[in-house]
Amino acid sequence: MSMVLTACLAMVLAGGAESSVGASGEPLKLTLYSMRELRSARIAPGEEDQSVRSGDKDGLTLTFVPDLPEGTTISAIEQPTGVKAQDSAGTDLSKIAPDFWDKLTYLEAEDFGSDEGTVTLKLGLPARRAETFDVSITTKATVFEGVDVLDIPQPRSWTKVTHPSLARFGAEVKFVGDEDGARLQVRPVAAREVIEGVFAATEETDQSGYSVSYDDETATFDVSPVPEKDQKIRLKVRSKVDVRPVVIELKGQKLP
Repeated sequence: MSMVLTACLAMVLAGGAESSVGASGEPLKLTLYSMRELRSARIAPGEEDQSVRSGDKDGLTLTFVPDLPEGTTISAIEQPTGVKAQDSAGTDLSKIAPDFWDKLTYLEAEDFGSDEGTVTLKLGLPARRAETFDVSITTKATVFEGVDVLDIPQPRSWTKVTHPSLARFGAEVKFVGDEDGARLQVRPVAAREVIEGVFAATEETDQSGYSVSYDDETATFDVSPVPEKDQKIRLKVRSKVDVRPVVIELKGQKLP
């Protein structure tokens, strides 16, 4: 059975304010595409060595396909603060194993370039006697349409950026060049999420890849190649960025 989940549309700005800028009014939809249940058992005696265990952990994985306009991509999906999930035998499916960083990762968004990409939801392992399950999750997904190329003079002091995707953060940038190389600093640090690369502006247009470090206040991008004195800095910035609420509600969904 195919289930369509609707996410209301809103633009969420840094600091929690909301705006309708860039909102199309179209709902974000996810279609339940597939389910997989993984159940394993250790056969060999002795204590299991977690360092050599590989692959997916036991549990139920749901895969959704987003229904997005052509050229729109889900770049990130926020982990929900509360997950309500239970099978028909009363098993709490919100109990999942933590990841490598000891965090509970329920949701992941993957983009496959020209393909639509997917959103996966990981839940706990249902009871063998269970036949159906319910799940209720509220979270947010960040989407964008394309990437803009922005060439700016080397800002030697903190300078506001007018591109809408950066302006929504109130972003400022500053260029630093010394014997250790060239860097572009960006604040606030959250603005780094819409920057796909920082380079010395050249005739080449397919520049890609970047190195970035950040603290609680500032993100620092290495600029390569090191620009000449009057050479501009090129930023690749995601365009038409929206943060949309996502509501996942499944009732009486049959288990695989």
